Formats: sequence, C-alpha cells, structure tokens
Amino acid sequence: MLTRGGAMFIRTKSTQVFVRQKNLTVAKAKNNPVKEAKARRLAPLEPHEVATVHEGLNRFGPRKWTEICTYLLPHRDASLLCKLFRQSGGDPSSARAPNSIRMALLAAEAVSAPRSSSP
Repeated sequence: MLTRGGAMFIRTKSTQVFVRQKNLTVAKAKNNPVKEAKARRLAPLEPHEVATVHEGLNRFGPRKWTEICTYLLPHRDASLLCKLFRQSGGDPSSARAPNSIRMALLAAEAVSAPRSSSP
C-alpha cells in the first residue's frame, strides 16, 4: 500500500478486493452489509419509482439518466436505472414524443415573443 499526500493507493490489491466482494455476495454467504447493499442496488423499481422515471423522461428527455438520478431518484444508480426501467416494462424512448412537442412549443413561443427595441 502506497500513500501520497494522505491518499491511499491499492494498485496490487484490486484482484484481492474483487475476490473478497464476490465471496461476500455469493448465495452461500451469510447476510452481511456488502450483500445487502448489492441487493438494494439491484432491486427492481417500485411502481412509484417507475412513475417518477416517466416524469423524469418527460422533463429531461431521453437518455438523461444522470439528471433523473440526481434530481428525482438520488438513491438509485444512474448506470443501472435504464436497465431496471426496461426490466420493469418501461420504454426508455417513451419521452421522445412529449419532449419533441415541448421543444416545438418552446420554439413557437420564442418566435411569437415580442422583442424589445433598444434606443
């Protein structure tokens, strides 16, 4: 283990850490905090979370999983949210039509907005 400026670097221990995590999360292992954290992370989305994801897709647009996780579902992982949403029966591209309609409305408002004249 090397230390530099108070930070610890474990260069040669990455395989050992991976093996320990794997051994703690196998089915034969007793209940432990690592196993519980992995189960929470991979748990399927609840119905209210699916509704929240739909709201986030409509608000932020498709493929904006980081924003959805940051603002609406901070306890979920952004890298897994799309996969969990698909597994729950949702369609990640479902926000494309409402988002395009919203963008068209914003463009129409920008065109019809009165411009202020400068002296």
